[in-house]
Amino acid sequence: MGFGNRHRLARRLKVAQVQRVIVLRWMIYTVFPLFLLAGVFACRAAPPIVTIGQLAEKGATVYSNRCAKCHGADGQGLLAPPLIGETAGLKKYETAQNLLTYLSSSMPFDAPGSLSTEEYSDVLSYLLLQNQFASGGVEFKQNELSHILLK
Repeated sequence: MGFGNRHRLARRLKVAQVQRVIVLRWMIYTVFPLFLLAGVFACRAAPPIVTIGQLAEKGATVYSNRCAKCHGADGQGLLAPPLIGETAGLKKYETAQNLLTYLSSSMPFDAPGSLSTEEYSDVLSYLLLQNQFASGGVEFKQNELSHILLK
């Protein structure tokens, strides 16, 4: 093998090494991060399912503290209309979404809108469960409240 052939071979090897370095860098900075991101998104745990029954348990406490003074401990009505039972006037709201809108904008009477969004959802769940408009095992989905009919 002559000097010229060795020189060409060495040059080809250097070019191949440079090409490998370029490909490796490309993979390190482009492909691997994509795999890592895909893994991060795939490994995210789904949020826990929250049921109407779970919210109703908290709603019973909120109801006792904020609603019972006017609507009665059992929802039978005192200074305000009943909210639980055959005489409850909730059916006029037609859907759980309409009832939630009313509750969050108008109740409690002495401080409308003073509860947190979560507390209003808890009280709504409590009323839905007590009036048998929904089952306790049903998942609470804010965006599907208009499908829960108050019949």
